[in-house]
Amino acid sequence: LDTSDTMSDENPLLSDAVFPRFDAVQAIHVVPGIRHVLAESERELEELEKGLQVLGEGVTVGFLLPALERLTDRLGKTWGICMHLKGVKDSEPLRKAVDEVQPEKVAFSLKLAQSEHIFRAYKNIRDSQAWPTLSEAQQRIIEAGIREAELAGVALTGANKERFNEIQKRLAQLSTDFSDNVLDATKAFIVRLTTKEEVDGLPESALALAAQTAKSKGDESATPEAGPWVITLDLPSYMPVMQYAKDRSLREKLYKANITRASELGHSDGKKNIDNTALIIET
Repeated sequence: LDTSDTMSDENPLLSDAVFPRFDAVQAIHVVPGIRHVLAESERELEELEKGLQVLGEGVTVGFLLPALERLTDRLGKTWGICMHLKGVKDSEPLRKAVDEVQPEKVAFSLKLAQSEHIFRAYKNIRDSQAWPTLSEAQQRIIEAGIREAELAGVALTGANKERFNEIQKRLAQLSTDFSDNVLDATKAFIVRLTTKEEVDGLPESALALAAQTAKSKGDESATPEAGPWVITLDLPSYMPVMQYAKDRSLREKLYKANITRASELGHSDGKKNIDNTALIIET
């Protein structure tokens, strides 16, 4: 029984629509969705490796490259949707969901990158009589695949391979923690403005956004014309101030806050230490 269509209907993360259904994807869809795609990818990888074993030195670009494209495309798109939502619509449930499946995603990515069958297929193509007949683009893809597999630890064995994979998994977690800290630091900083002199120079669109942000922060009577206005480090709020605000001190305040986000010099939300210094050192 093929449950793929059923899963796609129930989980918008798995939709085959031309454009991702960002409006419908919720945190509850992430874990089952990613695990479903990972399970499919595992099966596809197993089938690909069996096919490569049968073909041996007779493997061709026409067989290998489309198969790899199909194998990596679905997971890349699905994971990309999760990462995009995490960046623009961050929430605690979404973070927990991503953190739960990230080690599984990294483990599969390492398994794929370290596939000896795929690595051998790349080398067989490079060493074949057909190599001179391949296009420059095809040769570049094959050579890049060989290099990437070597850098991914395909030749490692035993304890060295285990240690390499541990490091890769840790680096993935450090990268996630780093991004989370930047997001938290971005959300923690706000500037509330109450006089027209402070917002002098800002276009109407920026004033409307600032008033809307003020409403979301509790100033229910805020209007674009009379304020109050709230400025944040989110780019739609930050950039108009840096470009159009006549108040030099306001621009300076936002600039300093932006370049020191998630650092020992940055603003804290008072709930936790938002500082990426230790993560950078470990990385």
